[in-house]
Amino acid sequence: MSLEAEQAVLGCVLKDPDCLEDVDLPPEAFEKQKHRIIYRAMLGLSKRGDKPDFVCVSDYLRTAEPDIPWDYPAILLATISATANMAGYVNTVKESYQRRELVKVGREIIADAKNIHDLTSVELLAKAEERLYLIGTHSVRDEPIYIGEVAEPIACAFINKEPVEEGSFLLTRIGALNEKITGLFKGELCLVGAEPGQGKSSFAIDFCLFNGGCESLYIAFDETRRSIAERGLIAQTGVHRDKLRKRQDITDADVSLMQGALNFLSGQSMAIYDEAGIDIDRVLSVARRWQRKHGLDVLVVDFVQQTERNSSKMESEVIHLTHVARRLKQIAKELNIIVIGVSQLSKKPLDAAQMKVDRLPKPHAERLLGTGAFQQEANLILMPWRPWAYCDEHFMRGDPRFTQALNKYVDAATRAEVAGINVAKNKMGPTGWVECSFAAERMRFEEGVIVVAQNDLDMEVGF
Repeated sequence: MSLEAEQAVLGCVLKDPDCLEDVDLPPEAFEKQKHRIIYRAMLGLSKRGDKPDFVCVSDYLRTAEPDIPWDYPAILLATISATANMAGYVNTVKESYQRRELVKVGREIIADAKNIHDLTSVELLAKAEERLYLIGTHSVRDEPIYIGEVAEPIACAFINKEPVEEGSFLLTRIGALNEKITGLFKGELCLVGAEPGQGKSSFAIDFCLFNGGCESLYIAFDETRRSIAERGLIAQTGVHRDKLRKRQDITDADVSLMQGALNFLSGQSMAIYDEAGIDIDRVLSVARRWQRKHGLDVLVVDFVQQTERNSSKMESEVIHLTHVARRLKQIAKELNIIVIGVSQLSKKPLDAAQMKVDRLPKPHAERLLGTGAFQQEANLILMPWRPWAYCDEHFMRGDPRFTQALNKYVDAATRAEVAGINVAKNKMGPTGWVECSFAAERMRFEEGVIVVAQNDLDMEVGF
């Protein structure tokens, strides 16, 4: 039956070359070798701009593939009378191909499982799942393609001033940051790195909520799903976390705000996964399954240093984090999604010169915990900075510097903080500092530069 379906697919294309656009199959899907050759010929003619009709295909085969009988295209053409059932023929070929691939992969999995000295059971499961996932995603697009063919639709869309495809990249809440980086693009890895308390998780969570129409999956190692949900409610209401948790001194206005926040979050497509002690392969397995069931646009891993090692062979943290960085980049390309890795910075002790309000150390990529692998693999590195949070941690309330920092970095009326984001790496654009604000009561970075009264030292923020 599958061989007849292969003939019918090729016959439909010979009868109506436009049908080729509906054949989303790799050449390997055709079991018969001569069918693969003919299908490749059709793809080649189409890429050259020629119609893969009966005349062109027959002429190509006579000159390039003399082993195929000269009358075989006519035989294919005679197998069908109309192209109306083209989709059914393609599905039959695809079904047969996937079954053959399942048998092949099953044998490989059995062979790997018998060789007990090579991989752990966890690694074998991850490898098996990846192989099985790829069976369902093989298509014509898996073939190498010339750069001009990739560039053509991009250039044509630009020349024709076509609107940007919705969802190809996503914006942050901060307009000045969007101007510098354009946005976060699918197929790319973005690293958000900062010291504890500087707002890296807040940035990642708000990115998902700001793009609530897109499907996002938040892998939480550092927090529970409850605490992330609380962050979402606080971001929408401005209700303090203590009031939310203790449920005391609640006003009617608070109740109204909370109901509105619940309605907002109920309409979001942000999922949370907070299983502890899982390795990066397990993370990618969860992402693949979620994409199959619901679709997926954004994957957040918070934070990357807490992924478990999945093999005793990974003898050092350096090797482990290098593996994590490469796997995150791989999944971004494989699933064509935005991957955000949240990362800690190495804790840098303050020297005497930096123990001043105007000399606070700012985050730089060199302080990312682990290896240079994340710097190499990431398309974009964003490093949030909240100077007031730094001062609040290091200066006692009785210290004059505490008051200086409060006057310098916090707006007394709105309690908004001076903040910034260091674009430490941007493969497709400029780097440098972006000034913004941090709304502490909503736990999120926002557009706008905070101008506060300067203290007696008349210190400048200086991004």
